[in-house]
Amino acid sequence: MPRYTSAYSGFNRRLGEVETLLRMARDSALLLPSPNNLARTNALCRSGVVLLSSHIEAYIEDLSEIALSHIVHLKVPKSMFSPRFRYYLSKDLILDIKNTNDPDSIADKIDRLLQRDNHIWGQISHFSQDLSPDIFHGDFSNPTHIKIRKLFARFGYSQFQYDLERFLAADFTPLSNMVNQVVDQRNKIAHGDFATAGSPSDLNDMIRLSKSYCRAVDKVVADWFKQQGCPIR
Repeated sequence: MPRYTSAYSGFNRRLGEVETLLRMARDSALLLPSPNNLARTNALCRSGVVLLSSHIEAYIEDLSEIALSHIVHLKVPKSMFSPRFRYYLSKDLILDIKNTNDPDSIADKIDRLLQRDNHIWGQISHFSQDLSPDIFHGDFSNPTHIKIRKLFARFGYSQFQYDLERFLAADFTPLSNMVNQVVDQRNKIAHGDFATAGSPSDLNDMIRLSKSYCRAVDKVVADWFKQQGCPIR
C-alpha cells in the first residue's frame, strides 16, 4: 500500500512551484538592498503565499474527490457514512426547495431531486453513479483548519480534530496555526493589503509547516476511510 494518497503526492509536486518562487526571493534578497530589489523580494514572497494557499485548497479538495470516487467504485454501503453525507451530495437542490414557497414549484423541484439523485436517496445499499465533487464541496474555499475539519465532517468524520491532535501531539497548534496564517495572509494580499510584507524566511516556514500539516491530514483521513471499508491510499 502506498504511504500517501495520490492527492498528497500531487500536492508535493505542486509545492515545487512555491519553492521556485522562494529560491527567486532568496536570490533577490542577496542583492544590494535597493528599493527595487526589496520590492521584488516582497512581491515574490507574497506571490508564494497566494500560490501556497491555492495548493492547500486544491489538495484538500483532491483528497475529498478521491474519497467520493472510491466510495462509488468500491460500492461502500451508504450506511458506513453519516446521513448528512447524502444531504451535502444534494445540497444545491435541497436548498432550492427550501427557498421556494409555491407548492407547484416545490413539487417540480422534488421531482428533479428524485430524478437526478435517485441513486443517492433510493433504497439501493450503495451509490451506483458518480458523486459530484462540485456539489459536495459547495462553498468550500480559503482552507483554514476549521473549514477543513468541517469539510470532512460532511462525510461523518466527526473525530477528525481529535485524531489530528492525537497524531500531531505538541505539533498540532503550530501547524494548524500556520495553515490559518497562510490563508489569512492570502486573503489580505488578494484584497489589496500592501502592508502585508513577506520574507524568504517566512515563506520557507509556511511551506515547511503547511507540508507537515497536510501530510498529517493525509494520514488520519486515509486511516478513517479505511475503517469505513474505503481505502483511498
